[in-house]
Amino acid sequence: MKQNFNSSFSSRRFRNGAYSSAVTVIVLVVILVVNMLVGKLDLKIDISDAGYFTMSDTTREFLRDLQHDIKIYYLVSEGREDTMIKDMVDKYDSASSHISVEMRDFELYPNFVYQYVDQDTNVYYNSVIVEDMVNGRSKYVPYSDLIQTTFNQQTMQSSLTGYDVEGQITSAIQYVTSENLPKIYMVTGHGEADLGTYAADYLEKQNIEMEKLETLTMEAVPEDCQALIVVGGNKDFTESEVEKIQEYLTAGGKAVFYLDYAVEDRANLKKLMEHYGITMQDGIVLEGDSKHMMNDAPFMIVPDTKEHDLTKTCLEDKKYIVTYMPIGVTADSDIRGSVERTPLLMTTDSAFAKMNLEEGTFAKEDGDLDGPFCLGVAVTEKYNDVTTKLAVYSSSALLNDTFMGVSSVGNATLFTDTLNWVTERQDTVLSIPAKEFSQKYLTLTAAEANRLTILLMILLPLAIVVCGGVVWLRRRKK
Repeated sequence: MKQNFNSSFSSRRFRNGAYSSAVTVIVLVVILVVNMLVGKLDLKIDISDAGYFTMSDTTREFLRDLQHDIKIYYLVSEGREDTMIKDMVDKYDSASSHISVEMRDFELYPNFVYQYVDQDTNVYYNSVIVEDMVNGRSKYVPYSDLIQTTFNQQTMQSSLTGYDVEGQITSAIQYVTSENLPKIYMVTGHGEADLGTYAADYLEKQNIEMEKLETLTMEAVPEDCQALIVVGGNKDFTESEVEKIQEYLTAGGKAVFYLDYAVEDRANLKKLMEHYGITMQDGIVLEGDSKHMMNDAPFMIVPDTKEHDLTKTCLEDKKYIVTYMPIGVTADSDIRGSVERTPLLMTTDSAFAKMNLEEGTFAKEDGDLDGPFCLGVAVTEKYNDVTTKLAVYSSSALLNDTFMGVSSVGNATLFTDTLNWVTERQDTVLSIPAKEFSQKYLTLTAAEANRLTILLMILLPLAIVVCGGVVWLRRRKK
């Protein structure tokens, strides 16, 4: 009996079992050690398409050059953290030796929070405060800015659609460490449109301060104005307004105009444009080339993007610019030599300006103006060591949320690059896009969509039938 018991430990079955158990134990130990290292060193792998859990290279490069000591206060109590916000906030702690993160429960320390915000500010959990410990500047980023939501009118409920943690915190760090931040004035009083949600968000994330300006009642354009912006409008400027704006521009001012179609004649605005060699055409521009329109709609134009500092990023990223119901502008050949005009967006020769809009037809008729037309122009005038800059676009729909919110379309990039060009920012402008949960859609022109339809609906099925027929004939011959 004893011999059998001892022999059982030397049997082949026992040795195999012992070996398997030892291997299992070793594997478990290795897994535990690896998990500890991954957790300690933040070696997680992000396999999501949008990189929800990954800090972008843009932010890492910015933080690599950071010289100021930054403190990030994460306003939350233990157990109430938003996982995605906490995960991204913690990444800043490990990304730079100049950044430290501290969790603060503002209900336990209410006086702490109100050192940075007004007493009437409603502070919510999962908000963030970024403070520069060198110059003392700070910025409060509320929880509502760190997330993206959409409201369903049928269910009367909001749903989470994405996160903008990295974009907001990186922007806040740049804000507190920057010495000079641009300020622009948005002209009002002529039926101008408000900026859309995406355009306003881009301004905020690039730390550009915006203030509305009633040019009709102003004595002069404010001295701290680094650029005027006009978004649409259907009423004319007064002669006095044009005179004051022209005085500002002549002294080295900068401006961005998004022109829209208007029924009434805007003689004074046209006079201002003509002073810089730009003629505003009447009517709505329609595109006749299907390769340069969206959804087979001739009024939804995808113009050719020309080379310029404003369009460099769009060209490098191969992004379309999409505009809607634009008017046409042309460059007047009779202009003083100090003015330089560069087309940014151009229609094809097939485009024309529709003069009679009451007929309800997109077909070209007698009286319509032949293209091509400029849909965007950059103007620079250098005179007596003074530089004036204008960017003129022929539709405010360039800033429409429908286009600005599509990542494959370059309207948002063009908007930010335009403002950076006119304000002449010296610092590196950061604009980290939000990470959305929504589906991404492929943007195609009408011609591309038609080619894809022919390929998928005709050529591909035909190729399958032909291949099947060839295989059937070969088998039959055998």
